[in-house]
Amino acid sequence: MLYNSNCFPQHKPVLLNQLLSLMAPKEGDIVFDCTLGLGGHAALFLKKIGEKGTYIATDLDNKAILYAKDNLSKVKNGGKLLVFHDNYLNIGNIVKKLEINALDLIICDLGISSYQIDSDERGFSFKLEGPLDMRMDEEQDKKASDIVNTYTTDRLVDIFLKYGELPRSIAIRVALGIVEYRNLKPIEKTIEFTSLIESKRPGFYKQNKYYSQIYQALRIEVNDELKNLSVFLDQIFDVTKKGSKIGFITFHSLEDRLVKNYFKKFSKDCLCEKYVPICDCKNKYPNRFKLLTPKGIVPTPEELQDNPRSRSAKLRVVTVI
Repeated sequence: MLYNSNCFPQHKPVLLNQLLSLMAPKEGDIVFDCTLGLGGHAALFLKKIGEKGTYIATDLDNKAILYAKDNLSKVKNGGKLLVFHDNYLNIGNIVKKLEINALDLIICDLGISSYQIDSDERGFSFKLEGPLDMRMDEEQDKKASDIVNTYTTDRLVDIFLKYGELPRSIAIRVALGIVEYRNLKPIEKTIEFTSLIESKRPGFYKQNKYYSQIYQALRIEVNDELKNLSVFLDQIFDVTKKGSKIGFITFHSLEDRLVKNYFKKFSKDCLCEKYVPICDCKNKYPNRFKLLTPKGIVPTPEELQDNPRSRSAKLRVVTVI
């Protein structure tokens, strides 16, 4: 694989100071980074955990991994770095393979990186011309073009409703337009696809919001993002211990809702249904969270000015009690 560090933009990790403050990494900690990206969060955490610490990271993007490894190799007196080209939902298998009893900190920055958005060949942006791809892992088979060229009308409507949160009438209109167009020729390019969906946009609907919702829906479907997140959440207690902290940075309401509801559920004293006469949930669910960010944390006005792409970010942190 060709690697050229010059193709990567200056990386600005989102909500870095707030994450660092709440997670409070210390000497010797074992950290799991679900989405290494370009290593922005990792660089500071490696320094904090020191040479006695271990930083385990996963990412699906091989190019990002190469850049991050190169960048993080320059961190002095940092912890041991272990990077896996893998999906973070495999956290249980990775921890078991490394013979680690429990993690001290888990970081999940679920956003796509600036370099991915700004790379025309990746197909994540409706503003750039390139293949309609959207794969986080370029080794996987399914692309966004496969979805728009093979899914039935009903299935397209479903993903635009669930993952794009489009109104039903507009989701149907877009899906029918896609099927009608592809009957004449396959849809392969982003600009071609954007032009197609623009022709189906109601005049009252804001252009950027409309494009963003449709592209988001395709990206989530291509990469199974919400399914992966759900599988991962169900493993948290298996790889942590009392005092472990988990921090999530989300970038859209679907991810944030999953995380918020999971944290909220397991921060309650009792999880039993109302009709259960005697509480027995502690036997089935012995672990609980303490919410460190009950309402979630958003970027400061200063960060928004410095990095406008952070505008939809939200940070939630819990500790295992």
